Amino acid sequence: MRRRGSWLLTLCVCTACATEVARPPQVSSSESYLNLVHSRIHPIFADTFLANLANLPATSPLNTPNIYAVLEIVLDPDAGSVRRMGITWASGVAAFDVAALETVHRAQPFGQPPKTIVSPDGNVYLRWEFHRGVKACEPANARVRVRGSPR
Repeated sequence: MRRRGSWLLTLCVCTACATEVARPPQVSSSESYLNLVHSRIHPIFADTFLANLANLPATSPLNTPNIYAVLEIVLDPDAGSVRRMGITWASGVAAFDVAALETVHRAQPFGQPPKTIVSPDGNVYLRWEFHRGVKACEPANARVRVRGSPR
């Protein structure tokens, strides 16, 4: 059973938790930026988290083939760091939802986004689907939303 939710996760941004990561180059289109973000989240979510689920019993809720979660991710316009994020569609399996959130947190910063996708409020809004099945975290299931403009 799928449940809708709209709770936000507050992330620690203290220097003690920070890790050194290479900054990706700036890109010029929303599609290129989604591909860049995907290149950083895929190794964590699909290649590591989903691959490790094979070690769980087939009856584990994490091995339900069609579960998915949808995240809204809000990035800053300078480095593509997460300002906030939350679940807008819960999978029904809390561990799966947390894995999606942790993936994005670990993969950041994503690099400076193109100016064309920065909303008037100075944020970049991404909607990203994380699937248990073959769709995993592919950019075809991600969208940029410029708030304050027509959909």
